[in-house]
Amino acid sequence: MTATGRHATPSQPVALPPNAMARGVAVVIVAVIAGFVLYKATIADSSGDVASVSTSATTIPAIDPNATPTTVVAATPERAPAEVKVVAVNAAAVNGVAGKATTLLVSLGYNPLTPTTSATQFDSSRIYYQPGFDREALSLAATLGLLPEQVEAMPATPPIEVAVLQDAGLLLVVAPDLVAKLP
Repeated sequence: MTATGRHATPSQPVALPPNAMARGVAVVIVAVIAGFVLYKATIADSSGDVASVSTSATTIPAIDPNATPTTVVAATPERAPAEVKVVAVNAAAVNGVAGKATTLLVSLGYNPLTPTTSATQFDSSRIYYQPGFDREALSLAATLGLLPEQVEAMPATPPIEVAVLQDAGLLLVVAPDLVAKLP
């Protein structure tokens, strides 16, 4: 018995419409955007109450099926501690604090440079970072129990001589709040 009609057989591939792949990609992108919008609309506010979902329509831009795909470059991964050079600075007026901080940095796997003392005393510890080292600074702060507010970009005039800073990515300024946590 022979088949009649317009059905595909194993020897005949199914012909897809010319823009089927582009349409499929467009559907996936629209679904991701819609999911993100719904997620953001239902995140709990700071009081713990669930925010209400917006009832206004969200316009999703049309996707050109003939557009050239773009490449998204992922952010550089955070450096391992061994790749991060850190200078510990005594700003606590307690002898040996920068040396103890350097010992702690070694135990945490960091690459400490020669410790030094600041001419200025600080009330709270800080981590200053060079451009591109912000994630590493936040990671070290979390490890040391410091708050994100204690992490700042390197000031134009650091609390130590620029020559001492060398090629360090981070500057750990040790104040009295961190002294008790040192070995």
